[in-house]
Amino acid sequence: MKAGADCIHATINGLGEKTGNADIAEIAIAAELYGVETNINLKKLYTGAKVVEKISKIPISPMKPVVGDFVFKRESG
Repeated sequence: MKAGADCIHATINGLGEKTGNADIAEIAIAAELYGVETNINLKKLYTGAKVVEKISKIPISPMKPVVGDFVFKRESG
């Protein structure tokens, strides 16, 4: 993206056309950290993930980066 890609192929909650495509929430956060403007409203990533979870009936892993319910409940030691 930083090198000038016109678009990316991504998934929501890991669901998508092919296995191995990166998740849009993770891409959006990484892009912002690297200074790449995405025009994605980061505040809506969780809500969007929950909508896809409801429609697909496939639960989001609680440990999933960015949108998982336990994302801030980890500890290391």
